[in-house]
Amino acid sequence: MSSEGNKEEAEIYNSPNDNSNIESTNSQDDISNSTGTAIKRKRNDLSIPITGTADLPTWVAGTSPAKFVSMDELMKMSAALENMALVHEIAVNPEFVIEKNSANVVEQAVEDCMKNAYWGKLREDFAQVPPDYSYALVLLDDIKKMILDLLTQQHVRLRSEIECMLDIDLLRQQAENNCLDVRQLFENVIELLSRLCAPVRDKMVDDLRKKTDSVDIGVCELLDLMKLDMANFFVQVNRSIVEKHSSEYERTQFMKLLEKNPELELSTLEWLSRHIGMGNADGPSAKKSFEDLNNSEVSDIISNAYMELLEWNFQNAYPETLKIDRLRLETIATKCVQLIVCTSCVLVSCNLAGKDVAQVKDFKTDLKNDVIVITNDMSKSNIMDRLEAVSVLCSDRISKCCKTLNINWSRERSTELKEQILQVRDHTNHVRKLIRDRIYNFILSMISNRTPSYQQRFPPGLSIIHAELSVITARFVRIINHNRETFGPYYGQIIRKLMNN
Repeated sequence: MSSEGNKEEAEIYNSPNDNSNIESTNSQDDISNSTGTAIKRKRNDLSIPITGTADLPTWVAGTSPAKFVSMDELMKMSAALENMALVHEIAVNPEFVIEKNSANVVEQAVEDCMKNAYWGKLREDFAQVPPDYSYALVLLDDIKKMILDLLTQQHVRLRSEIECMLDIDLLRQQAENNCLDVRQLFENVIELLSRLCAPVRDKMVDDLRKKTDSVDIGVCELLDLMKLDMANFFVQVNRSIVEKHSSEYERTQFMKLLEKNPELELSTLEWLSRHIGMGNADGPSAKKSFEDLNNSEVSDIISNAYMELLEWNFQNAYPETLKIDRLRLETIATKCVQLIVCTSCVLVSCNLAGKDVAQVKDFKTDLKNDVIVITNDMSKSNIMDRLEAVSVLCSDRISKCCKTLNINWSRERSTELKEQILQVRDHTNHVRKLIRDRIYNFILSMISNRTPSYQQRFPPGLSIIHAELSVITARFVRIINHNRETFGPYYGQIIRKLMNN
């Protein structure tokens, strides 16, 4: 590629509004836009000799009094953030499940070593003459507590049965008189667990029944999984309650954090301020004060601010109220870029191929599906390679279809197709801009109208991505609706502050 081409491509990606600048640190969707290089702000080299707090000039340190924070406050803030993140995850992620913590290799090795040593010690104690059941009684007491934790207050009969079966005082007397049947006791425990566990654990129970060892770690492992199953069951049953109260809880916790650290508001204030001056002469920008705005106009300001998240300029600070969803939003944004590029390429191809080819049954849909596969790993470093591959694919598909229809597909048309597809890399390309505007206006209309029965007609040219656009719009709407429900009044206060100052 020539130096002019490299320069042009660099200008394309340096644009702050270019969708392809969106990067994700751990994308779980179809497309990854990570290049391993981070966009960093230019740092001015300013040498300030600092030997103590008294040497700091007032323009650096400020004149405000010193603030102190205790370790207890930090721990409370950390716990509040963790609880808020958990409640938020349940509310916005319909597929949320609690999973077993995954330890790293070293931690897993240490844990396995300690467990093997513990159960090895138990077997040695049982092999003694007479057997030593002191550790076994401790284990049985722990198992009893774990089983009782799985029960609700309504399981009165089961609780009584467990208390009778695992009466530790009675078992201790039997051990002292050398009449404790540990094997039979564990078999009874396994039968009890088979009645309590979910059907998905039946195979694990059957495996435990077949083991000849008096005690086995599998009982405790089964109990751990049953606790996990029970937790997920309660999450599923109470999801609607969590969703109903999560907004109020998150807002309360955030406001407490804001009282501790008022600077958390700066990024949100900066984000909203960029959208107060947007619109035409009849819009919110023409108003002189917040009191002149109606609820719809305030909502429009917030909706436009939400849309900026899909074309985020990484030189700007991310709003604090949305950081918890940043990874999800960046994933949606990268998917939007892919859909814009794919749709643009398909429409360019159909336009050059002609009406007869474009109207062949499933031609556009099949072409779109293949283009999506090629662009799944598209990033700003390989977009030219991916578009070249797309141009080859599109030309080949058109050529085969033309042969079937007895239509001439010349080399000149193929070259022209390649040139037009390569131009899609430019965010100012008229086809790409048209598709981008239609997609974003569709998403904007969906987040602006919160009526459940509201229906928005798909814009012309987007029918081929109906399924894909519906999925990412649904994800975006779910996040935005929850955020608006949580922080809408707070955003209104910030807009009032900005407009009245």
